[in-house]
Amino acid sequence: MRNVSDGIAENAEQKAHCRLQSRSLVDTINELEPGILTLLWNQVLESLQKTTLQATHQDLNTACDFCDNWQWNRLNAETI
Repeated sequence: MRNVSDGIAENAEQKAHCRLQSRSLVDTINELEPGILTLLWNQVLESLQKTTLQATHQDLNTACDFCDNWQWNRLNAETI
């Protein structure tokens, strides 16, 4: 969209009004792009963080289960 608008803005065969509107659109896109990309990446990184935390939590649960089972097996072996 930016490339098309920029092409229209630079095309001397277009009416001055069309070139002005196209230049204005390009300027608006250039101003909004960093904010839009920031919001997008924020959502991506939040989703990634949630997934990572869930995976970490699952790993901790697995480790705790392992320790509990190991401790239980050890106590049973001592009583036999």
